[in-house]
Amino acid sequence: MARWFNVADPYDPHNRFMLPASGTARLDLPDGRWNEFVRAAAGHFGMMLNEGAPDLAPVNLNVFNRDLSYMTILLDTIGHPRMAETFLRWYLRYPFSGRVEPEADNPGQILWTLADHWRFTRDEAVLREVYPTVRKLAALIRYLRTTPEPHYVSDDTFEYCDALPVERRKQIRPGACDGFHPEYTEAFDIAGLRHAATLAEQLGETQDAEAWRALADELFVAYDRQFGKDLGREYGSYAVLWPCRLYTFDDPVAVRRFGGIGRMDSTTWRYFPLATAHQALYTGSRAAGYQTILSHLAEEQMQGWYVFDEGGPSGVGVWPWLRTTWSCAMKKESWAPLSAIAMPDGWGIAELWLLMRDSLLFEDCERLVLLAGIDPAWFTSAAPWEWSDLPTWYGTLSLRWRYRGVVAGKHMADLYLSGTAQPPHGFVLALPPELHNACAQTRPPSGAHLLDAHGRIELPANTAWALVEWE
Repeated sequence: MARWFNVADPYDPHNRFMLPASGTARLDLPDGRWNEFVRAAAGHFGMMLNEGAPDLAPVNLNVFNRDLSYMTILLDTIGHPRMAETFLRWYLRYPFSGRVEPEADNPGQILWTLADHWRFTRDEAVLREVYPTVRKLAALIRYLRTTPEPHYVSDDTFEYCDALPVERRKQIRPGACDGFHPEYTEAFDIAGLRHAATLAEQLGETQDAEAWRALADELFVAYDRQFGKDLGREYGSYAVLWPCRLYTFDDPVAVRRFGGIGRMDSTTWRYFPLATAHQALYTGSRAAGYQTILSHLAEEQMQGWYVFDEGGPSGVGVWPWLRTTWSCAMKKESWAPLSAIAMPDGWGIAELWLLMRDSLLFEDCERLVLLAGIDPAWFTSAAPWEWSDLPTWYGTLSLRWRYRGVVAGKHMADLYLSGTAQPPHGFVLALPPELHNACAQTRPPSGAHLLDAHGRIELPANTAWALVEWE
């Protein structure tokens, strides 16, 4: 299955882009809906391209940079880097897009997307191309966070303040994001500066890196002082660990706030409960991964379509003339009876896949954490299961799990790892508490690897096979 799209692809002299049904990644997991969803997501995102503009939904005809950042990362995580670059190039023209008034989270989100695209592709040519934009975004964050108001920007330029003609100025207010949410926008400021410093270091721009890290550290102290007592306050629950990674995942402050969160059902806006579950997954809540995913896959819109509407009440008459809508009234009587939201919604689809992906594997402290959010029943599945060529920050990874059954009074399973991924500090196999006293023997041999205090088994970076045993 493939389709041609008329988008601006600098690598195609005919200005065409072929989108296969999915990227390089292939899934063959016990729950076939995971396998089908990732293919459907790529197809939905292809339909959202409109003459080079990556719209929120095929019929929405408007680009929201916040939503777009998650959509771009989805494409990178399934092996569609060229299509992701098509999305990225929108940022290089429109740093503020979607709302009538610019919103303060956009600069940090663009830096996040640029940095993660580099981490997944290691494409130095693209990095050098976008680095002038990285500098402008870091300068923009410094301007917004260290100079007195009012602040002025414009939708289609990285210039700001006095560099803008008066007639082109739009005021941007600190904390502006769906209202006033500094716990969200300031998290992206810090994360964006950290990402900018990482990119600077890759190009040997040490002065830039040191300056941006120093500002990020200064802003983080202020953030922790203001929001550290409740990292899940309002929109902090949608950003502080995922995707901003402001705190380490084992930080007691983060674990206390998010570690007890389990299944998050879809109630209103689709992406918010998924984002909250993502925070909890990072702090060790397996249920926040697979139970949340199961709940969302059971939604009516998922059945055969693998789509979401945006989910929340937008008021009477907002979208009813569009054909791809879903009545909100069928979910909550309190919502306006004619309310409907455009679908498929890019952010909602992206958040679900990104939670799925990180339930399979995620990066943490230069390690790859494996299987932290999957259903415990998968570990004793009668049929082997696997994935192949999932992109990571350290190369692609293929994994195969084969449960042998009970041998000599112990459960046994084979774990096979292959691909180009070489995380500097190796792998972490995250097993559920149901697998008591688990251990692993690896090949190449390096001794028995036992569960640490957090119930995880550490494996060397060159592990190709491990025999996993548990009671």
